[in-house]
Amino acid sequence: MAVAAAESYPRQQEAELIHRQKWMDSATWLAETLDGHMRTTIPLEYRDNELYSDDGREMSVIFRNAIDDAYTLAEKSPNLMFEIRRRHTEMQELDEMFEMAEGNKPNTMVVISDFPAELYSQTKNIGGFDVNRKQTWMRVIHLGTDGILRVMNQSLDRSERKSLEAIYGYFGLQPQPGELLGQRINLDLPDEEAQRLPDILTEVYDGDLSGRYGGKWYAGIRSHEGLPPSVETFDFVCNQTDIIAALIDAEANDSTDVISRIGIAELLRDRYQEFKSSSQSSLPGLSPKPLPRIPSNPISYRDVMYAAERAIVAGRIPSGCGMSVGGGPGDVLLSGAGYGNQTTGEEDYDINQLDYCRKCQAPPKKGEKMKLCGPCKICRDCDPTK
Repeated sequence: MAVAAAESYPRQQEAELIHRQKWMDSATWLAETLDGHMRTTIPLEYRDNELYSDDGREMSVIFRNAIDDAYTLAEKSPNLMFEIRRRHTEMQELDEMFEMAEGNKPNTMVVISDFPAELYSQTKNIGGFDVNRKQTWMRVIHLGTDGILRVMNQSLDRSERKSLEAIYGYFGLQPQPGELLGQRINLDLPDEEAQRLPDILTEVYDGDLSGRYGGKWYAGIRSHEGLPPSVETFDFVCNQTDIIAALIDAEANDSTDVISRIGIAELLRDRYQEFKSSSQSSLPGLSPKPLPRIPSNPISYRDVMYAAERAIVAGRIPSGCGMSVGGGPGDVLLSGAGYGNQTTGEEDYDINQLDYCRKCQAPPKKGEKMKLCGPCKICRDCDPTK
């Protein structure tokens, strides 16, 4: 009897880890669908030459898989080749995180994961990329005195280049032209100062926006009438346990198709809008009203389908719908920190940039005319998905 109990304990631990992974992935994906700023912290423990998340996932495996997936995506859709470049840059970032955990680098790193330049001219959302919000992910990675490496993440809407450069200017630095993702900032900071840094740098970004456009901003979102512009989405979602449970149950029943995800995201949006309205009805300076009461009855399939129909008719398709919840170990978890492939290889992007196609016109011949190309300067004829 004691042997059987001992054997069941590891299985119970494994089941608990799997549930935590599903819960975190679902909450992260749902938070990404909301129109507000997002702040998350991923604690990582370094042991046996590996960095582990608190739900047991190995970071080196996740990052290597992301690179493999990026090559697969690019093979299916050459206009998504920018994902390969970004995944290799993130792997270099992970290498520095290992050096930090081993005590071979300063204990703090700031990463500005800016919106891909290839998507600036796009008019349609591509997977997890919202071409209207154009979000940057700012990561403050700090090795605490407790030995835990914390990846603190903050979304910054608009990806305004001058405002992002102001973050570098805060440290007396000037970034080089081009993508900021690989231009990491290394610092040595006490724990308390590092914990405050995401707030400080967000204020720097917003202060530059305010100086150039006027008004008040938070995380790149303009405030109206002096009231907070948005609610932090991840904390909000974590309080909506019935909606998270609905998404986990849908996945367990193999029904996480796009329609189901749209419906569940729409139900969450309803509750989020209700909470924002109640918050903004409070006087400035007062705390917002409590989070809405969670209904006692579970969310039904009919509720989800009705909400999906309503969202589709209104044209509200969350950008996160291009990502599969729980599709790969850690995919959604790290997407909440701006890591990993945001696209799926089945994207509806525009072929609208007049340029020389890098596949059939490289180098362009004298007098050759430009073609309409997609995000990675690939024309329609050279893109097998079009």
